[in-house]
Amino acid sequence: MIREFFKPLFLTAATIEDDGTKGLGQNRIVANVKEVSTDLDQLIRR
Repeated sequence: MIREFFKPLFLTAATIEDDGTKGLGQNRIVANVKEVSTDLDQLIRR
């Protein structure tokens, strides 16, 4: 469920990383959200 909610953000973050243009403010926010959602995912699986 949470994975589905964050799926657009995962896709966006992956695109940014592949592009190599992660330095912009909005892109940094997307990358941070991706990290937080990954942490949430790990906590839920425990």
